[in-house]
This record gives sequence, structure tokens and C-alpha cells, in this order.
Amino acid sequence: MSLQLTDVLEKKSAILEIAEKYNAHSLRIFGTVSQQLNQPSCELDFLCEMDIDLGIFPVMEMEEELAELLGVQVYVFPRYLLKEEILVQALRDGIKI
Repeated sequence: MSLQLTDVLEKKSAILEIAEKYNAHSLRIFGTVSQQLNQPSCELDFLCEMDIDLGIFPVMEMEEELAELLGVQVYVFPRYLLKEEILVQALRDGIKI
């Protein structure tokens, strides 16, 4: 399945519900889907705020639930995991959910 930004935004409520379940907030879409190039993508990248003390398992579980909802591979990146230059770009170009 391919994915476009409009597909993601149509499921905003469900995405935020899943994020809340894992104590993630301030979600942003970044990467190819956020660039809105009218080219379908088969993966989706999310940037989020998440407590570092929660560890990696909530991130992995959140990725699985979002992938099931959206029908594509999903990657969730808590801010603390991104290199500075990627974080700056994701914050600049990302689309807040």
C-alpha cells in the first residue's frame, strides 16, 4: 500500500489516541510523506516527545500499532534518539499532528 499525507491526516484522531497510550506527544510527520511531493510512500516517519526512562519497548509497540492502522511501515523517533542535524530538519520541515 502507498501512503500520502491526506491518508495520514484522515486518521489523525486514531494516531493521537495510540500516541497517548504510549505517553508520546508533540507528534510530527517528517521525511518523504511530509514533503507532500504527491508521490506515494510505503513508510512513515514520526518524531515525538517521549520520556527517555520508558525505554525502547513502548516505541516498538507504538510503531506496530501505527503500522497496523496505516497499512505501511512506521518508524517512531523520540527526539532524544535523533542526531542534531536530523532533528533540526524534522522540526523545521515536519508537519505537526
